[in-house]
Amino acid sequence: MTFLTRRYLEELTKQKEKYFSKVVSDDAVYVNWLRTYDTADVFYERMLQALTLADYYNISFILLFAENPSVVEPLNIEFSVSLPSIEEILQGIYAVFESVDLSIEFPGQIDYPSFVDYNIRPEYRDQAKELEKVKARYGITRYGEGVYDPVIVAEFVRNVITRYWIQFLDRELFRRWLQEYGAKLGIASEVQELVWDRLGFVDVATQGPFILGFSRLGEGWLVPEGHEFERVLVERLDGEIVEVPVREPDDYHHGFVLGVSRLGYDILSPRGSAFLTPLPQVLDVIRTKEFRLRSRYVHTATAFANYVTARELTSPHRCARIHQYHTLRIYMLFAEEVAERVCRKYRLDKYTCNRYRTAARNLLALGLRRHRWGEEPLRNIDLDELRVLWIARWVKEGLKEDILNEIFEGCRPWLQHLRSLKYQVGELVKQTRISLASYRKR
Repeated sequence: MTFLTRRYLEELTKQKEKYFSKVVSDDAVYVNWLRTYDTADVFYERMLQALTLADYYNISFILLFAENPSVVEPLNIEFSVSLPSIEEILQGIYAVFESVDLSIEFPGQIDYPSFVDYNIRPEYRDQAKELEKVKARYGITRYGEGVYDPVIVAEFVRNVITRYWIQFLDRELFRRWLQEYGAKLGIASEVQELVWDRLGFVDVATQGPFILGFSRLGEGWLVPEGHEFERVLVERLDGEIVEVPVREPDDYHHGFVLGVSRLGYDILSPRGSAFLTPLPQVLDVIRTKEFRLRSRYVHTATAFANYVTARELTSPHRCARIHQYHTLRIYMLFAEEVAERVCRKYRLDKYTCNRYRTAARNLLALGLRRHRWGEEPLRNIDLDELRVLWIARWVKEGLKEDILNEIFEGCRPWLQHLRSLKYQVGELVKQTRISLASYRKR
């Protein structure tokens, strides 16, 4: 490849040294550890805004689509931190992070019927469970007795949309992205409206009228005495601003709203909340996760420097993590070279060319970030679906669709293979260290 010039190699060497000095060196671990204390309050505030919105939307999604709570992100993201053994320390494992199955501690997370039993009042449980009977389950439902959700569409609505709602601070940008990508995936317009409305409702719920058991102290306002409900303003998918009366948590999560909801989608709520009192279990799940996440934040610096042995901490040239970073950057250069070749063809300026290089790097990395929720549904999609998502995202950033298509076609021959390699290499050092530590324990 002609792109591996001296300039690129020198730039890559500088990036490796910078990565080592800021992430995995002795000084970096200590400085980053101190920064966790400086940024803890900011992190916690931002985390509450993002995860509360996502978790509340997950409650809506579970009830409206009769979905199994165990497959919904980020409601089930939880892990434990423990001290390593001597063998693990010798392999550069300074903290052991393990996923936690929340359904062991909270039985309501096992499946949809359990979720209903632990969160909905007894008199409304049969009605809630009726929704599940029309859904087919692979390996359980007999042929012709249920309807299967399209896998990609279900994953997209379940996990991807929430992260993009949080990521796109510009609601107009998110609206166009949802409509265009939803149309290309074949998501019904009614479902797009339902998803948008519920995201809007739960967004308002995190900063609207105070609701006992759902709102946090110090946030929201109390409904004046004598008022049966409060009215809040919600923007719809078509841009219309509507005034919605809210009385109970149900109104935000799944309740039928006259003039907004479509018949057959939202649920007609009883007078009074259908949720268990004083606290449905799912809220206990959310509060527990938030408390544990805050207490784990101090381990961030250790997590960044994990899987680096004492000898490797002294020099970037000895560090396996740095060699892993080098390999991943080489993969990125393949995509960048294609983008530069196309940019030269159209005689684009340096600034615009750099934006297309960024888009090309994103094409290789899209859905492969191992530590970010909402990525897994994008990991195994085929190239045509990947193309739709990637182009839709970067057209919104102001790039031209015909140039993006040309870059994609230039990457297509090796794209699937290189994406697979990138994901495997990203796990390589971790798996090697864990295997060596396990071997030495024998």
